[in-house]
Amino acid sequence: MLWSNLIHLGYNLNLDREDVHEDALAARNAPADYFRWKPYARIDDGVWNAVVDATAAAGLNSLVIAPADGVVYDSHPEIATPGAWSVSRLREELARLRELGIEPQPKLNFGAGHDVWMGEYSRMVSSRTYYEVVGDLIEEVADIFGTPDLFHIGMDEETYEHQALLDLVVIRQGELWWHDLELIADKVRATGARPWMWADAAWRKAGEYFDRMSTDVVQSNWYYNNVFTGDESGRPKVVDHAENTAYLTYLDLDERGFDQIPTASTFYEEENLLATVRFAKERLTHDKVLGFLHSTWLPLLPAHLDVHLAAIAELAQARQLWEGTAK
Repeated sequence: MLWSNLIHLGYNLNLDREDVHEDALAARNAPADYFRWKPYARIDDGVWNAVVDATAAAGLNSLVIAPADGVVYDSHPEIATPGAWSVSRLREELARLRELGIEPQPKLNFGAGHDVWMGEYSRMVSSRTYYEVVGDLIEEVADIFGTPDLFHIGMDEETYEHQALLDLVVIRQGELWWHDLELIADKVRATGARPWMWADAAWRKAGEYFDRMSTDVVQSNWYYNNVFTGDESGRPKVVDHAENTAYLTYLDLDERGFDQIPTASTFYEEENLLATVRFAKERLTHDKVLGFLHSTWLPLLPAHLDVHLAAIAELAQARQLWEGTAK
């Protein structure tokens, strides 16, 4: 079982410029530095060390790390922002994690709209150059991480709604979305890792998603609310996170036999991970649940350290709940 927290070395995830009005950001219910694009890396060494130490002390066995533009890649150094780690620094930190019993798993989000970290290549989606760069980065990151078991490729929120504040909106759909997904997944498979992705495209594609998705792709539905009751008839069907129906995708994935890693967050409600674990323990096939992922969606900065540490503590509590050892 993977008990993991998602952390980011590169945090240019959602916007392609700095000058977005605060009111627009506030309307998205998030702190400004969550969405704001910055022309530099946001990695505080003290916060990184505190997160690593707390993860080890809590007995957790994994960290999902998104290097994004926070690393100076050998293949594409032009992507990195000032202050990014060198490849050698990342290798050293990954080795330290393993010494502490923490297995790192990489994440590069190739969903259009969350790929701002790719710099100019994020504006070349589905081109020959784009495919070459994606392949280079997957191959290099897999090598840096020492041929990981899993490789998260993102692929979430590729909608206009989630890109409304960007200067350039890019949405793949129809056969092109499926083509690019399979191409990216194949590049991961070629490294010996297993592809892993967000499952929210299933909210809109409903039955098509489960019929066409390769079963070797590990699925992470995400649901950050604590309501796990509602109309379960007629599944699979179009669902919506805001309407407290997206949890149904956990059940759809389970019924179709997919391996999944349910994902919770500190973003909206307290104890969301605990609620998710209780639901999964009661409703999902345990052998198909490969673990749980927690997310803060905050950069590694001192202002957010308390939230990162609280997420780690909740992961440890959730593990006890799943294993039946909670007091």
